[in-house]
Amino acid sequence: MKTLAFLTGLRHPDTVEDYDGAYGERVAACIESWGGCQTITDTHTVLVCNRLPFGASGAVLKAMEAAGTLTVIDDVAAAPPELSDREDTLRDKAAKLALATAAAARIARVGMVADCDDWVAPAIAEWVRDNYEPRRLFTVTRGWIYFAETEEMREADGFHRICGTCNAWCLRTVRRRLRRKLESIEDGRRISRVAKQFLARHSKAWRWWPKLAPGGSRLAAPFRGAVYHLGHGDNISLNRTAEMAARHRGRVAHRLGRAPLADTSRVLRYVGASGP
Repeated sequence: MKTLAFLTGLRHPDTVEDYDGAYGERVAACIESWGGCQTITDTHTVLVCNRLPFGASGAVLKAMEAAGTLTVIDDVAAAPPELSDREDTLRDKAAKLALATAAAARIARVGMVADCDDWVAPAIAEWVRDNYEPRRLFTVTRGWIYFAETEEMREADGFHRICGTCNAWCLRTVRRRLRRKLESIEDGRRISRVAKQFLARHSKAWRWWPKLAPGGSRLAAPFRGAVYHLGHGDNISLNRTAEMAARHRGRVAHRLGRAPLADTSRVLRYVGASGP
């Protein structure tokens, strides 16, 4: 079994501007970076989508799949969520993450939901491996916010309260609570209420964990473990990123100032250089 599986779902192509262009490029770069940047190779990624983006970004993801580092589950028949209904959008997200959880439970011990526009620190998988216990919830409580419009990286405390890329958990524990065989996104829409809330609102997993894993433990990362990518306008949860960026500017612990962080590799070099 692998130590850690990154779990993610893409928005329906009909609900995204430039799904095969800028959106797909950002998704492919982030997904490739999660496992690629880790200090250990004991990771895997599970991606659930309606279809892969076409073009160069899709080719990157297909190459990862061929190399055995990525599992792709696509369901072209699934209907897009109703964008005017936030609950329907969250049901679609939970359904995709439920499918990812079911698949990942056969591959890895721990799963981490990573939104496909965020980055994770290189030390995450090694930290999970060294501190694994059944029914343990791993939480990133400190991280960074990256403002795409100004290329600013700022340290952020209380990270698990603002970003969804912040929790990792025992996959078998969560899989048991899904309570059904999952073969399609539509199946995933019919999971239990607790599981649906847990997956759709995975940034609040630390609130739901006692219900999913009674007697389980929780451990906070002793380093800044992820980067919340704000300001590009296309988060999977449909967050209004411009407003969130303005609201959270005053809530970060420190200001790092402007930095030339125009691409994924530069962001990861900065995160890696900061160390655990």
